[in-house]
Amino acid sequence: MGMYEFSDGKKAIRYEKGSADRLGAVICKNADGSEGVNFALYCEHAFSCALVLFNEGEKQPFAEIPLTDDMKTDNIYAVFVTGIDPDTTEYGYRLNGIYDIHKELRYQKECVVLDPYARAGSARNTWCCPIDQERAGKFRGKIIRDDFDWENDKYPETPLKDLIIYE
Repeated sequence: MGMYEFSDGKKAIRYEKGSADRLGAVICKNADGSEGVNFALYCEHAFSCALVLFNEGEKQPFAEIPLTDDMKTDNIYAVFVTGIDPDTTEYGYRLNGIYDIHKELRYQKECVVLDPYARAGSARNTWCCPIDQERAGKFRGKIIRDDFDWENDKYPETPLKDLIIYE
């Protein structure tokens, strides 16, 4: 387990190897029952990966967690983080690897990139306004809660022969 402490000494976040079962950012509990967010990213060609955390709307990150090789299962980096507020935290990844357009590899460790598995994103609050070019990680993922109460809803269980599928 690692810890990221802030200079003001008031707040610290903890992190450990996460689960590679669900990609993206998922609010869940770890083996000891602590609630946090599991971040998982499939990345086959990167040499290294870091999770970059932002307070909502801030230009610069408040934490950058290096994801080590022991946090990687096959090609999936996964980290479980406690001590962050899922409702006000935005995130992205910093990936280091080969930059070769001909091989369709465009890793740039200076850039913070959007999680392709993010369930929501943020870039700007008003769509007609331009994106702030000085904002690190122009596009960031947002953490979405899964705690909606579906009450008595059930899957429709429509037989395959009655479905109309557009492709």
